[in-house]
Amino acid sequence: MAGPSLSMTLTNYSDHELTKWFVSSALTFNETLNNKPSNTIKAHSGHTKMAASQSTLSAFGTDVYCILMGYHVNGMSFGIRCDQKAQVFGIGSAPTYSWCSSNKKWHEVDDSSIHTWTGNGVVVTATPTVQHDSISVDIIVKNAS
Repeated sequence: MAGPSLSMTLTNYSDHELTKWFVSSALTFNETLNNKPSNTIKAHSGHTKMAASQSTLSAFGTDVYCILMGYHVNGMSFGIRCDQKAQVFGIGSAPTYSWCSSNKKWHEVDDSSIHTWTGNGVVVTATPTVQHDSISVDIIVKNAS
């Protein structure tokens, strides 16, 4: 039986290569980093993923853990963070995601809202899919119209 999971998938359709700004995770003995993102993401459909999951050692609850990744693109910076909240016997908050820009000030989104950054000729869109114990965020980078 699979446990809770966090994942972020980034696809770059822009004319610009993305370079890593930061990658981090806060995991305990009960979580596994399944995918580590690339340092660079090529222009025109480059792709990377970061994912972590928690084993189901106990049906009593879930730990708190998170994964973060950020990239620079054409002079603009953006980051995404996914957080698993504590749950006991299935009771507790669903995971959330947060976003930041160049100032690294995190803004938590506690629902399935889409967030879009624009600047320097690119558009970055983060689209979450939230379940009670899992979240996945699809991030698309493309040229501004």
